[in-house]
Amino acid sequence: MKQESNRMSNAFGILQRVGKAFMLPIALLPAAGILLGVGGALLNVAALENPPAIYEGLISFINLRGVTVALTVMRNVGDIVFGNLPLLFAIGIAVGLANSDKGTAALAGAVGFIIMHTAISTMLGLGVTPLGILTPDHTPAQYSSYVSTTLGIFTLNLSVFGGMIAGIIASILHNRYHKIQLPQVLGFFGGSRFVPIVTAVVMLVVGVILSFIWPVVQNGIAVIAKWVNELGALGTFLYGTIERGLIPVGLHHVFYTPFWYTAFVEGTVFLPNGATTIVDGANTAYFAQLSNMSALVGADAVTMAQVVQGTTRFMAGKFPFMIFGLGGAALAMYKNARPEKKAYVGGLLASAALTAAVTGITEPIEFTFLFVAPILYAIHSVIAGLSYMIMDLLNVFVGMTFSGGLIDFALFGLLPAGAGVPTRWYYIIVVGIVFFAIYYLIFDFFIRRLNLKTPGREDEDDGVTEDSKGAAKGIVLAARVLAALGGQQNIKNIDACITRLRVGLHNKNEVDKEALKALGATGVLEVGDNVQAIFGGRSDNIKNDILDIMEGRVKPEDIDIAMGSVQEEISKSQPVKSASFEMTKGDGHGKIVESLLIPMKGELLTLKEIPDPVFSEGMMGQGFAIKPTEGKLYAPIDGTILTVFPSKHAIVIQTKKGHEVLMHFGLDTILLKGEGFTTHVEEGQEVNAGDLLLTVDIDAIVDKVPSLITPIVFPNLKDDEKVSLSETGPVDAKMKGRVVIEK
Repeated sequence: MKQESNRMSNAFGILQRVGKAFMLPIALLPAAGILLGVGGALLNVAALENPPAIYEGLISFINLRGVTVALTVMRNVGDIVFGNLPLLFAIGIAVGLANSDKGTAALAGAVGFIIMHTAISTMLGLGVTPLGILTPDHTPAQYSSYVSTTLGIFTLNLSVFGGMIAGIIASILHNRYHKIQLPQVLGFFGGSRFVPIVTAVVMLVVGVILSFIWPVVQNGIAVIAKWVNELGALGTFLYGTIERGLIPVGLHHVFYTPFWYTAFVEGTVFLPNGATTIVDGANTAYFAQLSNMSALVGADAVTMAQVVQGTTRFMAGKFPFMIFGLGGAALAMYKNARPEKKAYVGGLLASAALTAAVTGITEPIEFTFLFVAPILYAIHSVIAGLSYMIMDLLNVFVGMTFSGGLIDFALFGLLPAGAGVPTRWYYIIVVGIVFFAIYYLIFDFFIRRLNLKTPGREDEDDGVTEDSKGAAKGIVLAARVLAALGGQQNIKNIDACITRLRVGLHNKNEVDKEALKALGATGVLEVGDNVQAIFGGRSDNIKNDILDIMEGRVKPEDIDIAMGSVQEEISKSQPVKSASFEMTKGDGHGKIVESLLIPMKGELLTLKEIPDPVFSEGMMGQGFAIKPTEGKLYAPIDGTILTVFPSKHAIVIQTKKGHEVLMHFGLDTILLKGEGFTTHVEEGQEVNAGDLLLTVDIDAIVDKVPSLITPIVFPNLKDDEKVSLSETGPVDAKMKGRVVIEK
């Protein structure tokens, strides 16, 4: 149960990070939505065939050259943003989920997105998918909603789902490979450069797979749509719920297109001469009826019910929740935001809610809670279904060219009503006000009850959640270490290896050695004007956190918040017992806990023989050393690779019993920055005793470092455990019986 809880926690943590990653592109959407909504809706009115007389004045105004140009620019500028929303999501998610080097992750997300769609396009053109041969010039009508053009690529209509896939996969590959070390001949392509390459390869495969899977999903949605159409008012409810629920994966186009534009729905259109005609598609039939609007002036309830069933049944339901309901959701999220975040969140939510109300473009508000609180989106979809059903039952005759915002409400609800058509537009306002309250109450309840991380309530803001404790401790520890080193002004340079923090100082007398030890350093050494603080495996993280502070990536107020949030000691680690406990020869009375192979050929030494007090005085724990005569390091025991240091000079294995084995080839070899070293394993890899871990060109490095003596130490032995050597002297690699851990 605990593991299941952890998995759920991790899953919601990822969703929260994805949701936060959307905030940057989402901030752009309200402005783009207003431009697209206003420009698109008015230009669509001007394009009506046989428009009713009541629209003539408005159309004449729109057709003024200057007005047409302005509206066209507005529409096209807004449309380019929404048209490329999948790409923005691919980049945004990759950036949001990347642990570092976010620029490379963004590039990988974009490259992966393009490669994926190119692969799909190629498969469509070759005719190997379930849809047969599809090209821009050869697409059967039944598949028209299945395809689209993305960045000029003819491809399957994946919408934002394609961007989500590309961004998530790119971030996973980035976090795994952005520090990869390739063989020297391929060294140029290592590290960050490798990420876009591997992403391109993986996304090519993903694109091929999707070209087979996605059409099957699309066909399934079409089958569901046919079933929904036959269920009356219940079908209208299901239509609204499913249409809204499919928006995140972009399948809503496949779902609603048959209802709006095909013989799937047969609309009855009343003509001025009293006759009727059948027009295929609800939206098409609606505008055919609008062109014959005089036939509905003063129409009775029976006539309007017949008209609505084939026209606005699948449109009018948008107005109540888009104009009113989502505003209630925005207010609830604002109310529950943290006080210090309300100014920022208020601007975001207000603009997003206004965009939904005015234009009917809901992505800006929906994506603020879709991933951080999926349950709210599920509830939102159900309420949307209710809105459709209620508008259907009330025979509301208000259609749309664009979406369900105030613009279309005025154009197709109020104007026809002014001409005498019983559109029943007032029900939209009445039901909408009720929906505003429903959205507000439900969102407010679930946000508080489930502690949902809607905008302004993210974990990073409370400072004491499990996800943020580690980061807070890291900042605090780094700030205190920096202070103990004499402050930022005393630092000339700072570096770290797997054992120690190496600091160049202006004045070493400013260093508080006792404070460093209290913070967890097992020893502090002076080397000229430099100080080495032995923090073990934490050294590199401390260095990075200190650099973040010194270079302004961590603000002083963030440090203050972290200081206040950490309720326990930063480090409870005690200095490791000195090497005096080391046994140079086993006494035969201890119980053997682990038995190790000799990891390399050379001379087996005790720790005291290492010319470095960090190891010889036991600051890094018990162990032994080898003076190598061959540059091959093998795994001394079965286990998992915990750490491969970027400079390749040190590797840590965790044994199956939890012991950590640090193998540090030579002394000060970190300064070589990987020169002469070739690793054969990566972090997370399982290894067996005797597997080759590292190859070193001894001849190339012997004159560049103080010593080749290689410490092998155990930083986390228990108090009752000890390292025992049967004897010292010459040894061969993979020799057994010389080194054991006893208790």
